[in-house]
Amino acid sequence: MFRNMTGRWSFLSFIKMALVGWLSLQGQAWAKECKFSDGGGGTTTLVNGSYPQGIRWAAWDGVSNMRELATFELNLSPTLTSKCTFAGNDGQQLKEKDPNDYTYLHGRGPQVDGGMGNYYSTNIEGVVFSVKIFSSAGGGYFGDGNMEPSGWSTLVSPGPDYYWDNQTWKAKVTIWQDAREFLYANGNRNNNRYITPAASFPLGQMAIGTPTDSNNQPWTFMVTPTTFQVPIVTSTCQTAQLDKGNNIDLGEYMMSDFNVSPRTTNFRVQILGCDNVWAVDVKLQANKTTGSQNELLGNTLTGGAEGVGVQLYAYNSTPLPPNGLAFTRYTTATAPGSDFGMMDFSAQLVKDGKPMKAGEFKAVATINLSYY
Repeated sequence: MFRNMTGRWSFLSFIKMALVGWLSLQGQAWAKECKFSDGGGGTTTLVNGSYPQGIRWAAWDGVSNMRELATFELNLSPTLTSKCTFAGNDGQQLKEKDPNDYTYLHGRGPQVDGGMGNYYSTNIEGVVFSVKIFSSAGGGYFGDGNMEPSGWSTLVSPGPDYYWDNQTWKAKVTIWQDAREFLYANGNRNNNRYITPAASFPLGQMAIGTPTDSNNQPWTFMVTPTTFQVPIVTSTCQTAQLDKGNNIDLGEYMMSDFNVSPRTTNFRVQILGCDNVWAVDVKLQANKTTGSQNELLGNTLTGGAEGVGVQLYAYNSTPLPPNGLAFTRYTTATAPGSDFGMMDFSAQLVKDGKPMKAGEFKAVATINLSYY
């Protein structure tokens, strides 16, 4: 009898221990909660962004798209960590929310490692950047996911227990050249030497768990003009030369020649040995002009021919008036040693509307080439 009771007691004890252990494990999985830092929220700034080499512009090829110029990692200040605990039940999902002020937002689009992301302004119009906040366990971009009525989007759904535990977070920045916007902004005509954020502004907020819970408060992520300074390769060219030398012979004319279609003399200018040149502005300068709107090069000789002037045209038959607006020619390559190719020009000796007089004619003009 004694042995039978002892065996029954041992069996019941074993069952009880197993049941308690099962309940403990179930409660442990159900109550898991992860959070940034202590869960109280805060603000952190992206800092120490560097890129070891200068960037080169992507040449305009007539296609409107986003061109990746550089990608690099940054630290956060203060440092941001995440942890998971048994206490709480507000989840492990990673969520993001766009800033309330859209001043520095320029839409969103595909990112280099998949997903979508916001584009933010830099100091150069047509150049933007995107930001991914990440740890070794994963992360996400500001602007990714489907926005909920609350304004929050889920970047990473709840995963295994302790998924975000003991993680240190960083930022990854990608610099983009918006081909169309860069074109409309006339490129880097101001010759900025660095790409930086346009100002100090918030990128948005992120939270792990339910961001409305008191123990899962979101963090705001900031940038400043010193968050990163990406150098730009200086735009240079070695030489510019005319295919016909510095003197362009327009030939001899009879007075009757000016009563028919003008005679055209073509010439070319070539720019050699360029590096990171996206475009060239071509402008004509002259001290002596003529015509009703000073649109012609005038005769610089005393006692020479009168009533005529030289009309210059750019490669696309666009009039190139002296001391007027420049026209822009875009490159096809920005790599070191690139040749700009031949730029076609033409000259015509035409009437200027004043009484004509026979004689010698000489016009002097300077073609200024400004590359960037």
